Order: sequence, then structure tokens, then C-alpha cells
Amino acid sequence: MPVIAFGGPGPAFGLGQIALGQGGGAAVTPGIIAANRTQIPTAGAARTAPYTSRREHYAHPSGEISNLRLTYLGWYMSGAATTASAGYTCKSFIEYPAGTFTPVNAGADVVVPAGGQIEVTCGVKIPAGARFWERTVILTTGTIPALVLPAVASSLGGISDGFAASDLGNSGSMTGSNTSQYHGASAIHADIAAAGARAAALLGDSLVHGQGDTTGTGAKGSSGFVARLIDAVMPSVKIAYPGQRASQFATLISGAGPVATFFNSVRVTDYVIEHGVNDLIQSSTQEALDTAYSSIVATILWVKPSAIIHQTTLTPRTSEAVEGTGWISAEAQVEKTDGTWSLLDVVNAATRARRSGINGQIIDFADAAMTARDSGIWGGPYPVTGDGTHPYTAKCAAMAAALTFSP
Repeated sequence: MPVIAFGGPGPAFGLGQIALGQGGGAAVTPGIIAANRTQIPTAGAARTAPYTSRREHYAHPSGEISNLRLTYLGWYMSGAATTASAGYTCKSFIEYPAGTFTPVNAGADVVVPAGGQIEVTCGVKIPAGARFWERTVILTTGTIPALVLPAVASSLGGISDGFAASDLGNSGSMTGSNTSQYHGASAIHADIAAAGARAAALLGDSLVHGQGDTTGTGAKGSSGFVARLIDAVMPSVKIAYPGQRASQFATLISGAGPVATFFNSVRVTDYVIEHGVNDLIQSSTQEALDTAYSSIVATILWVKPSAIIHQTTLTPRTSEAVEGTGWISAEAQVEKTDGTWSLLDVVNAATRARRSGINGQIIDFADAAMTARDSGIWGGPYPVTGDGTHPYTAKCAAMAAALTFSP
């Protein structure tokens, strides 16, 4: 099914370039998100120290990354609010190439403040597009903010995340492990050895988070149809929480709390807004949802006036036509009618018409998801979902493949 991507590149993104060498030598894009598979914590996990997490990343595709800055958070998001940890201590290493370790923070422990954040450095250099790993050893026994990755490592084969209830920070092999709760940096910034390199922040709910996409990943380990599409072009950081409404997110990033602090510190060129499904579930009016979108856009432009802001259309929600038979065909589904879900087509039409401040691409995931525009029914491959809202891995892959992200 053809999917039309609206919009153009928008204005220049204005991160700046630093000239290197003599006579018009190479340029560098300083200090932007330089690796994928980073995100905010969305749970607390009880750990007994020492506990090691290994997480796979891919370096920015545009050029060698250097002068890494890693951001650790002492809180986790819980919908409309955040929950502070008691603070914790860890030590971290960047593993590149496999089996070679460069210490983070010059080898000193990283002390993460309760309810706050800390940014530390690492001197490693990693070639463009190369796979590398982040190993973080938790040195504090207690409840630690966890990065919840929907795709479980042991079920995927190609993903080399892992964990160990011991200190394997800079030694030992780690194989894929059956856990979805990892620890480590929520953002990895670096200098990119290329002019005009770009990176994105993915703003949304469980669909950005990747719920349902649990039996495979994108080519760079991405979970969820949004990250699968964006990560093919540029690295991204997920600022997303399952069940969150646009109105809740608008409040969190416009205040003075920890989410706003992190949001303001993330250095990207592009933002993708996916929120909205949960607003309609909770009976939001179109006017209220548009107000929330306007607030999010205003905060983005306050943080970064040159931002390129993209928006997605909202994907369907259906029930089984006959309970217990599953989402095995178009005929086996009926569109949901709870909340103000009847506004779905109206909201998507407004998105396609481009709201004020959306100067990037309209990413039409609704068209990629449905049997036809505004049908409200999931198209195949079937079975497509297990709950009517979150598409399985095969559908996430198909949706990303149906679209072109060309910001």
C-alpha cells in the first residue's frame, strides 16, 4: 500500500559546525545524540550490587563519534509524574571493539543524584555506524531506575544485550539474557566527524516504547515501528512512557521538574511527536488534544528554536469481532468506540493538514497500519496484534518498510 509522506526538510537546524584543519578541512557536528537505543527509565528494578548490564548501540552513521558524554538519571517516569530513586553509584565502560574497554568518567565511579541527572565523559572514538556496547555495573543495592527494552535479548539472537549478577564491567563475555530491564545512560551525546549530522528525540507512549514488538528488532536493534523507521536514518533517544497522554507530557516538559531538565539537556536536531492515542482513550476533545500539541511544540521551540518537528498520525485500536478468536484478519476486528475514539479520523485529518509549528514531515503510520485510509482496522500481516492496540513485530517491520523518512 503506498503511503504518502508529507512535508519538507524545514529550516536549518543550527547546531553549528567546527572547522578542523587548514584550507577548508573536515567539519564536525558537536555534541548531539550519537547512538541509538537510549531512553528514559520507566520502572524501578530491585538490584543487589554488583549487577552488570550490557546494552548494544550503533554509532551515528554520518561520521566517527568522539568525546562521548553519557547522561544517567536518578528517577524514572510514571505517567503524569516521576519517581525518584534514592540515588545510586555505578561504574561504566564503553566496549569497542568487542572485548576492548574504555572507562567512562576516567574510571571513577558515577554518582547519580536522587531525582536528578549527571553527565560524564568517555574518550573513546568509534567509527561511523559501528556497533558498540555500554557496560554499566550497579554498585548500590536498592531500587535502581531501569531502561525497559521491550525486545528481550534471549529471544532475538542478533541482539547482544545481557546482564550478570556480578561485576563484568570490563571483563568477561556476556551473552543475550532473558531480561527487559537494563541500566546505564539515558542519552549518549558525542561530536560527529561530519557537517550537519542529525539526531532525533522520539516523544510518545507505549507505541514509541515498542510494546508488542518483542520477537525481533530493526536492523540496528530498534523496537517499535517509530524507532525502526527513524533509526534507519539517524540515531534517536526515546522520551516515552506507556499509557501517557499528550496533555501529561506537555505539562512534564514545560515545568521545572526532572523530565523538563532532561528534555532541555537532550541535544538533537529533530523531534517526532507520536502522542495522542491515550488522550482519545481518556475522552479528550479535539480542542484539548490540539492544545496539548501546541504546548509541546512551543516547548520544543523554546528549547531549540531551529528544531525540525515531525508528527505521526494515530494508529488504530480494535477489538475481536468474536471474543477469543484473535486479530487474524480484517473481518475478525471491530473498531473501538470507548472514550472519544470516534474522533480518530478527525484528529488524523488535522495532522495531515499540518498543525502550526509542525515544520517537518507528517509520518503517516495510520495509512501504514490500516487496511485502507480511515478504515480503523489493522491490516496484515496477520495475526497483527494481541490486544488490538500494539502491533506485533511483523507488523511493526511492515509499517516501517512502507514509509520513507526523508526529513
